Amino acid sequence: MTNDQNINKSSQDGKEEDNEVLLVLWRNINISTLLFLKLFQAEIKMPYSNKAGNPHYPIHYMCYSYGLIKCYLDKSHKFLHILFHKELAISDLNLIKSSYYSYIDRLIDSKVFHNIENNDDLNIIKVTLKIPNKFISDIDLISKTSKYTHTSKDFKKRMRPFNTSIPIITHTVARYIVKKAIPYSIVIKANTLKKKIMSLFNITDVEAEYYITFDANKEYWDQSKYDLYK
Repeated sequence: MTNDQNINKSSQDGKEEDNEVLLVLWRNINISTLLFLKLFQAEIKMPYSNKAGNPHYPIHYMCYSYGLIKCYLDKSHKFLHILFHKELAISDLNLIKSSYYSYIDRLIDSKVFHNIENNDDLNIIKVTLKIPNKFISDIDLISKTSKYTHTSKDFKKRMRPFNTSIPIITHTVARYIVKKAIPYSIVIKANTLKKKIMSLFNITDVEAEYYITFDANKEYWDQSKYDLYK
């Protein structure tokens, strides 16, 4: 195989991997997990990596590393419920330079912490955070219209990548969300995301918003959601 063939094959493999991960997001990752969780990155003190250079760890990476299952929006639009696998959630993974034993401890000690619920039967911990008041109108808008590009400047600002320096991320979904800046790409309708959607679905144009619409059945929290994880 020639160098050109190797390059073309590598490019094709990368494109196929992009499509596979984007399809996973499209089918499985709700708005609450992808966008609303990102709102808290500035509210919770950013942890530093314990690796050389001490880059900041993005919130999606930290949550997935500590066993994130999914996020759900409270029907009041005032809270975000975050489900974690208990075993990972309370573990000391030695990821960060911090006085906290785990990332859950950091969430509990944050100013946006509301409450915590332990489901021993399912080995799930639910952490509930209070959504900053200034974003409630944006969440109201999204829940009614799914117009992500019509959100406020402050909301869009929270979707931006926190740092241009990205740490090594092994979790496939978290890496894709962070590396491709998916939340920010959605709210600004980035051309790079448009091309990925066109490639994934084999279409020639995308006129609508660049992510799935808000689905109340997939977004809102109620106790019956626990049944999905039995």
